Amino acid sequence: MARRDDSVEIARYRFRHEAEMAAWRLVDAGIPAVVAGDDIGGMYPGIMSIGVRVARENEERARELLSDT
Repeated sequence: MARRDDSVEIARYRFRHEAEMAAWRLVDAGIPAVVAGDDIGGMYPGIMSIGVRVARENEERARELLSDT
């Protein structure tokens, strides 16, 4: 995965498990992905959104994969 400043957020989800599932879909397709956000350790799920980030060079392909859901 590229340095954080070379990554882009491609999606945001209300719940961490949704972001994790999206990230794993990308990883399964060969695109390294990171789930980024603070849901206060799961204590208050749904209050803050959780993002999925990928390297800038994978942005277009990642967006296409996630738009198929």
